[in-house]
Amino acid sequence: MKTTANSLKSRTCVRTPYKELLPPLSADELEGLRSRIKTEGGVHDSVLLSEADEILDGHNRYSIDRSAPVKIVKGSGDWSDARKKAFVVRCNLGRRNLSAEQIREICRPIAKELKSEGCTQAEIAKQLGVSRPTIAKWLGQANGHNVLGNNVSTVYDCRIKVPSAARKSVAERVSAGESPTDLAAALKVSVKTVKRIVNQQTRIRERDERWSAAAEQFTKGHGIVTGDLSKLDKLLADDSVDLFMSDPPYAKSSVNCYTRLAELAARKLRPGGLCLAYAGHFSLPETMAAMAEQLEYWWLFAIRFAGASCAIYPRHIQNSWHPVLAFCKPPAPVPQDWLSDILAGGGREKEHHDWQQAESEAEYLIRKLTRPGDLVVDPFCGGGTVPAAAKGLGRRWLATEIDPKKAAVARKRILVTTAVLIESATTVRR
Repeated sequence: MKTTANSLKSRTCVRTPYKELLPPLSADELEGLRSRIKTEGGVHDSVLLSEADEILDGHNRYSIDRSAPVKIVKGSGDWSDARKKAFVVRCNLGRRNLSAEQIREICRPIAKELKSEGCTQAEIAKQLGVSRPTIAKWLGQANGHNVLGNNVSTVYDCRIKVPSAARKSVAERVSAGESPTDLAAALKVSVKTVKRIVNQQTRIRERDERWSAAAEQFTKGHGIVTGDLSKLDKLLADDSVDLFMSDPPYAKSSVNCYTRLAELAARKLRPGGLCLAYAGHFSLPETMAAMAEQLEYWWLFAIRFAGASCAIYPRHIQNSWHPVLAFCKPPAPVPQDWLSDILAGGGREKEHHDWQQAESEAEYLIRKLTRPGDLVVDPFCGGGTVPAAAKGLGRRWLATEIDPKKAAVARKRILVTTAVLIESATTVRR
């Protein structure tokens, strides 16, 4: 890069097309720069202009002191828009305290533009001032080593995780009139992240309002019992259940939930009946050991995530599947139909519960492992995924949920399932 000195005052048509390319300085950072310029008797670092009088570096210095010295970047008249953006970024990466998420948010589109112009990864890396492997990740061309092919993203999630407790505050600040751009700069995240948090909090607020309304209306019935699984002891006859399917808490401190589930299943399952349970990876050995004390191991199902993989930071593993344990009450059953032990996940469904599993997953397993009229029981039913799937498939169901509000949401969901089935049957008759 070659520059030639000039006076900013003599430039009458200075333009700022790249002013919004980088996050704005926070109020404290901007005040610190203003104070430093005043203390030092003006701007000493030149504002860099392209040959077309576009500011490439020094937007904040220019906004504070219009008499700042200026240098023209020689040869920039032949640069494409993408190359000018890359120059702006490269000038600032070393001195701006940008997070990895902000850098990716800014640089990734520029890298794609440069790639479309025929630049190699090495050339793009040099222009942006980042490493070549980073460019490969941004362009989705990193060399991944996984057995699931395209199911695993090779572009790692480098977003700063805004704590759950702070997300409500983010939405409130935007609602009060604070600019998403300024808030993103203060939090060191992208504007996209701020907007996503606001939209998410809006959906959560609307969902909570629906849950509260359901809690007042759907207080009992519909095969959902409010209380813990001990209530099922009196409601179920021994050797009467065809399938237990549930999603207990995963923490190692919650392994007792699996112990109680297995004890209940050992009494209530018919011989040859199955007990399926979602489980967490970290507590998998303890969970399997707890269930094996009461039941016989049958199989392990893997549900592949429909979206991006989940970063398990303590192990540095990109987790892309969810285990479902299957234990039986002897003798070991042989299903009538063949079924796969790797299931395509149904994606994120959180309408009825914060930890809700996709209904399509339950539907597949219930359809393959039971027959119409069989009894399916869920002792930790949450928002009612398993009961809703069972009802949709013509199975009988019974479930418990300890949270009264969640139990009410599950009952409402069962009624919606009924309405859908009636509408579907009517459509078929027509």
